[in-house]
Amino acid sequence: ITRRSQEGSCVVCRKTVDLWIALCGAEAGNLALKALARGGVYVAGGIVPKILDEVKAGGFVRAFQEKSKFRSLLQQIPIYIVLDENLPLMGAAVRAVAELEG
Repeated sequence: ITRRSQEGSCVVCRKTVDLWIALCGAEAGNLALKALARGGVYVAGGIVPKILDEVKAGGFVRAFQEKSKFRSLLQQIPIYIVLDENLPLMGAAVRAVAELEG
């Protein structure tokens, strides 16, 4: 889907990626509010690095901040994109070892 979206060969794939970016941004904004993540929100995993240009185009940030009365607060929260796709797995492995040693 992401490849065909980036190639421009499939309108449905493009709309799907745009929708995913908006939904991911909106949920990241929700989580930032729940945790009051003033230090920032880190987005990690395998999808975002593959569609980084699309994410940077603004739909993610727009959806992240689109929370009416909380907009000014969310505008102050930095968003970090983790480019290492293995980092979430490494973090989980470190946590698992710590639990086992525990």
